[in-house]
Formats: sequence, structure tokens, C-alpha cells
Amino acid sequence: MIWQLLKVFLIQLEAGIFFIKAVEKLDYIEKLYRFYLTKKQVDKLTIVRNLVVEKQLSLDAIGESLSKSLYQVKILLTEIDDDLTGISTLEDSFFFLEKRTLHLSDDLNQEQSLYIFVNLKKKYFLESPYYKLLIYLLRKRKTRMVDISEELIFSVSYCYKLLSYLKKMFAVQNVPIKISNSSDSIQLTGEESCIRMYHYLVEVMACNVYTEHPIRSSVEWIAKDYETLRTTKVKHAIVFSIIENAILRGNIVPGVDASTLALYHCLKKENDQQLANLFPIRNQSDVEKELVYYYFWRVLFIPETVRESEKR
Repeated sequence: MIWQLLKVFLIQLEAGIFFIKAVEKLDYIEKLYRFYLTKKQVDKLTIVRNLVVEKQLSLDAIGESLSKSLYQVKILLTEIDDDLTGISTLEDSFFFLEKRTLHLSDDLNQEQSLYIFVNLKKKYFLESPYYKLLIYLLRKRKTRMVDISEELIFSVSYCYKLLSYLKKMFAVQNVPIKISNSSDSIQLTGEESCIRMYHYLVEVMACNVYTEHPIRSSVEWIAKDYETLRTTKVKHAIVFSIIENAILRGNIVPGVDASTLALYHCLKKENDQQLANLFPIRNQSDVEKELVYYYFWRVLFIPETVRESEKR
């Protein structure tokens, strides 16, 4: 029944049909990060990811796949080695070269390799100017260019360049979110549920906590060893952070129809009222809207928390 419920709810989000497709194809998150990292960061992550999966890579094959010369590939490898400072706990390098072939260190097990990849990606996101501006706008919704410049420590002209890039990326991805700017303000608008969903996908992409991330199957990751509970807590933390931020800025999700609301009341958990008390809002009508939205969001994006009785 829960999946029928979810379908009813999502159909109402006509502007958000893009997100339904994104969830049906989970590797979207793997592709999404390429939009918000620099070309060099993507190239370096591609090398590390492929090395973790394949254990060894030909320098010639790397150069061909990235359209780089052997000299350029070696520069990227030197930079990766520097970038891993403070991430890798190995005394020696994460990789080593032997006869024009790049090898993953023999001292690494699967868990350590994944840990290094995940944290390297986090590092690149935190350094990426595209990601910094995107997250700033998703949180603030409305701001001024001078405030962006001061917060991110970028020149105003560079901020305009980044803003133009984000607009283009939204259009390329067919995301139902708009960025408009006037002489005195910058505003991010769209269906509230869509903005929150995209915000969540971006945060998960950067944190790398999606339990069905392709790289885990590629290295034959064993689910019971991944610490699912900790991962689930991270996803919940992201969800509540987004909801709380939106509510504090006066952005409340729209209501649903009577039939969907009735179904929600049949399936809601007993501790929903405790959850409602965490929302920074007192209007009971808005509280109910947020609870309904949270319920379906949890089913869609944190499915490991869904009870067996709800699935039937």
C-alpha cells in the first residue's frame, strides 16, 4: 500500500516529475556531481574511482579516457597525491607506478579504499565554487550579490559568472527551479517540494551516503559491514536540516488532497507528534503539511526506515 500512496503523492508534484525519474535511476546521483565540480576535480575523481574498482590502470588508458597526454596524467596523479594529505592514513602513497601502470596500494582493503574515495569527493565539493554557490542559494533562497561575494569571498564579477553557470545547469537537467536576478537581489524559486528534493540530492551527492551508490556494488560491498544505521542517521540529519531551514525562512510545503491526507493518517507512526514538536512552527495546519511531506520523503529517500507492514 505504501508504494501506491507514494505514487499518488508524487503525481501531485507535476512540476517535480524530474525527481521521480531521478529516483528511478539511482545512478543519477553519480552523474549529478559532475555538474558541480570543476573539470579537473572530475578528472581526478574519475581516476581514483576507477582505480578503486579496477585495482590497476594503464596510464595510456587513463590519458585516452580523459583526453590527456601522458605528461598531463602524471600532473593529475601528483595533485591527487597532494590532495590525499590528511585523508589517507597510509605511510606510503595511495597508489604506485610500475611500468606505465598505476596500481592501488596493496595495504588498502575495500573499506579503506572507499573511505578515501568518499572523503576525497567531500573535499572537492567543499572546495568547488559551483557547489558553494548552489548550497548558499538553496539555503538562503533570496539574497544580494554583494552578500554572496562577501560570504563566499569571490569577486562580484566571478559570482555573476557562477550564477550564469548554475542557471545553465538547471536548464540542462530540466530542473523546475529558477534563479532570477535583478539590480538588487538574487532569488531561487520553484515548487517548494522540488527545491527541497533537489537540495537533498545535492547534499547526499556531496556526503556520499546513498546506500545504493554504484561504487559499492563495484567493489562487492557487503551491506552489513557498511554501518547502515550511521548512514541512515546522516540522511535524517540532512532531511531535518533542509526542512528546518525552509520553515525558518517561511517556506512551507503546499497541502495535499483529502484522500492522500486520509491515507497518511492511517499509516502515520505513533511518534509523529514528537517529530512535529521539532519543527520550528506552531500553526497546526502547516505542521500537518510538513508531517505529510516528511512521511513521503522518508519513504522515497530513506526507504530502509519503512516498516514491513507499510510495504504491504
